Order: sequence, then structure tokens, then C-alpha cells
Amino acid sequence: LVLTLEVTPEGKEKTRQLAIVALWCIQWNPRNRPSMTKVVNMLTGSLQNLQMPPKPFVPSENHRMP
Repeated sequence: LVLTLEVTPEGKEKTRQLAIVALWCIQWNPRNRPSMTKVVNMLTGSLQNLQMPPKPFVPSENHRMP
């Protein structure tokens, strides 16, 4: 079985947009995470207007996950 996936430029752009929004949603400090309204706006808006979060997720010795 061979599967061939063809990714369009639009598909690549949407994938990048989803990844950036996901990085915002996993910010370590909950205050830095977007509200659901903001998430919807980010997903329906333009990729050009979307900023990368400052630090997507950087665990340290002081902030370990249980």
C-alpha cells in the first residue's frame, strides 16, 4: 500500500497557522494563553497577522510537570 499526499501551498499555510496557535495555547503561564475568542480570531484571521509566542514552552527545573 502506497499513500501519496500532495500538500498545497494553502495546506502548508493552514498547517503553520494551526501550529502557531497551538504554541500560544501551551504557554507555561496560563495568563499568557489566549482566550477562546482570541483563538477563534487567530484561526480565522490571516497568517501574516499571527505572531509567534515569545517562549512556546520551556520547562525548567523550577517548573516541572508532575
